Amino acid sequence: MPDETIKSKRPIKDSFVIIGGVLMVTLVLFIPFPSLLLDIFWILNFIFVLLILIIVVHVNKANDFSLLPSCLLILTIFSLLIQISYARLILTKGETFDGRIIRFLLITNLCGIQGLIAESISFISLTIFSIFVITRGCTRVSEVAARFTLDSLPGKQMAIDTEYVSGTITEEEAIARKNDLQRESDFYGAMDGASKFISSYLKGCLFITALSIIGRTVIGILYKGETIYSTMMTYMPLSLCNGFLALFICLMESNIAGIVVTKAVLTNEFYKEPIPEPPSPPDLIRIELGFGLIPLAEKGRGAYFLELLKKTRLQLIEELEIKIPKIRIVDNMLLETNEYCIFIKGTEAGRWMLKPDCFLCIDSGVVKEELSGEKVCEPVGGLPAIWVNADQREEAERLGYTVADPISVIVSHLREIIIQRAGEFQEYCVTED
Repeated sequence: MPDETIKSKRPIKDSFVIIGGVLMVTLVLFIPFPSLLLDIFWILNFIFVLLILIIVVHVNKANDFSLLPSCLLILTIFSLLIQISYARLILTKGETFDGRIIRFLLITNLCGIQGLIAESISFISLTIFSIFVITRGCTRVSEVAARFTLDSLPGKQMAIDTEYVSGTITEEEAIARKNDLQRESDFYGAMDGASKFISSYLKGCLFITALSIIGRTVIGILYKGETIYSTMMTYMPLSLCNGFLALFICLMESNIAGIVVTKAVLTNEFYKEPIPEPPSPPDLIRIELGFGLIPLAEKGRGAYFLELLKKTRLQLIEELEIKIPKIRIVDNMLLETNEYCIFIKGTEAGRWMLKPDCFLCIDSGVVKEELSGEKVCEPVGGLPAIWVNADQREEAERLGYTVADPISVIVSHLREIIIQRAGEFQEYCVTED
């Protein structure tokens, strides 16, 4: 039977949230916001990054927070545009710049040339640490995780197919597990892109900081007649503090990306290992159909097939007083076109050839007159039988034949096999449908 895939769709409201976020952060670039509003934006950006860090630390699986790559991208753009806006205000206002967050950082640092040197060394040290330790390591880890996840995807999918064919898992479980694998692969691929974006953001921060220092120095010397020393002492600390704010957000985002891509099962004292769900009982009875018999399990005939299997299973449970596992129907392209095969506990228990559009007329010993048709021996008791067309069914019943459609032949064959091997199902207990 053809598999039905489950297509996951992102809610429309999530798309509007992302689009709205992109539009909002883009406005920061084109609209000259006042410093007070930029301070509020930076605080909101910091709060959002902190909330994301808390969520990432507390999730059990890396891809439980599927919107993380998109959130990191939006927050990165937002932070970058805030830094650009701060730099624009520093260039235009100069010493009258009144950004409270940046001014607060200036107050906490030393004054004079000593403070400028110390602040410059701190900025350079933080930059080197961010580039060569945090961001580069995070980018490498994300790239390796994405590559390993993608490379292992075909093998994991084949393992799921093997479990499905062997009857260990149901079709629904196989589809769900494949979807989980695909989501995991997409997530790590997106995180790899987000990590590279953060790495580029760090380089942009350094470029904006350097450009702000150079631009304000040129303005102070050429247009205001200030000395290089006074210009550097007045405006360089502002640009460095602006760079500090951007580097701080970049470090937090890099840590978030590094945590989420290296996250496995948390087993330290702060977190408990998730309790695995008990495995579902194995499906030990399987009917495989050749290509020509697939219509028997589709549309209207498929409903009749499943209902007859369920009814027969319940009857056998009552008659034999044993628990019989659920019965699965799968297609097998390796079988002959009109051939079916019955498996019990993974081993073949019987097979036969059908004519899907004909009826099997079984001679139970009371037939006086034979019908014309293809003579065979039915699979249950080996009695003589004849395949006839649908228009001969009434005549066959009148002559004393026991007439069975192809689905009834399969179910009767399965019923006989289960009765013969009833002792093998004593140990299994399944939940009734």
